[in-house]
Amino acid sequence: MAITEEQLVLLYQSVQQLIRSLKVAQPQGRGGGEGLNPTDQQALTLIGESGPCTLGEVAESLGVPLSTASSAVERLVQKGLVERSRVASNRRIVRLALTAAGKAMFAEVAREQLHQCQAMLEALDGPEREVFIALMAKIASRTAPAPTLRADL
Repeated sequence: MAITEEQLVLLYQSVQQLIRSLKVAQPQGRGGGEGLNPTDQQALTLIGESGPCTLGEVAESLGVPLSTASSAVERLVQKGLVERSRVASNRRIVRLALTAAGKAMFAEVAREQLHQCQAMLEALDGPEREVFIALMAKIASRTAPAPTLRADL
């Protein structure tokens, strides 16, 4: 059966709504007195999920230019959420890691995103949830690496 344009449009609209729901799933009024913009939140989440990483890895994973990643990381550093450190074996390499405040913010963001996912799943009954989750996992496995967001945060 061929995919129709109507199906494509409906899927696109649905995915966009889900993305908007998850993008705004962050605590406001925290982290240096103000919320995070979507790029900063994505960078914080990436560093939180992957552990210490380089600026180049952040840019590549987010699919943004190095200058955009650098600006986002600088804002996170200024808010006390991310810290930079040099690698002892090669002082040219700078590692990025979450501070204690960054880890707390990451945990809050993760909890809020899981809350948004719960709200999405509540729209479905038990069997529908299982099918939806399986289908989303199948689609995601073909489009991007799986995030490591943990439910125990």
